[in-house]
Amino acid sequence: MSRLETLMTVASYVERDFLPTEYLAQRRRRRSVKLSFGVSAALLIVLVLLSGYQYRSLASLRTQHARLSAEATSRTQAAANLEAVSKQLARKEERADWLARIGYQTPPSRVLFNLMAVLPDEIVLEDIEWKRIPPGGNDGAAAGRAINAGMGEDREAADKAALERLKQDLERAQVGITLQGRARGLRAIHQYVMVLSQSGRFDAVRLDSVEVSEESEHTDENVFQVSLTMDAGPLAADKAVEKRPADSPPAPIP
Repeated sequence: MSRLETLMTVASYVERDFLPTEYLAQRRRRRSVKLSFGVSAALLIVLVLLSGYQYRSLASLRTQHARLSAEATSRTQAAANLEAVSKQLARKEERADWLARIGYQTPPSRVLFNLMAVLPDEIVLEDIEWKRIPPGGNDGAAAGRAINAGMGEDREAADKAALERLKQDLERAQVGITLQGRARGLRAIHQYVMVLSQSGRFDAVRLDSVEVSEESEHTDENVFQVSLTMDAGPLAADKAVEKRPADSPPAPIP
């Protein structure tokens, strides 16, 4: 059969809406291959798009993680610095409150400086007692002399003479200082007492008592009391300098 006859036969089959079985099977296979190829291509495109989206999301998350990690590190450091500054501020406020409470006693500023300059950070002074000791321990000597002077002199002159004698007695008098405080551990207390003793600015330094604090939550916190004696006169500072050997360095400040 010639090619023309074959085409005419196929055309007659088409007109009658009838094709041979093999031809239909081939056409179904071709359609199936095309459909599979189209589905695969569409799936590949979807996978590529999803991969790109996931990659961009991953890159964004990595950037956000790095930024948050840097912020967390800076905030952690800032929190540590804030805690350290808060502790220093609390210690300064305790010292300021202590100075305010004893301000009415008006001790000389040089005495406060000598006491506070060598105070370790582990110690908190809670109270100070400032008491002048007249020469010979006679509190009424100056008052008695003032009354005797007033009997034979004019009142104004007697008052001036009594004031002058009182100033002289105070210059020759001594000062008794009692310190009360608390500290974490015994080492800081003994170090404070030793430094005060070696400073040469006090005639006597004595550790009166050390007891474990019952009110504190820390078992290693101790309350203590220290007694000091020094000259009350204006030359006390000069005498303290003379007491210290010339070749010895000043007492260290912890």
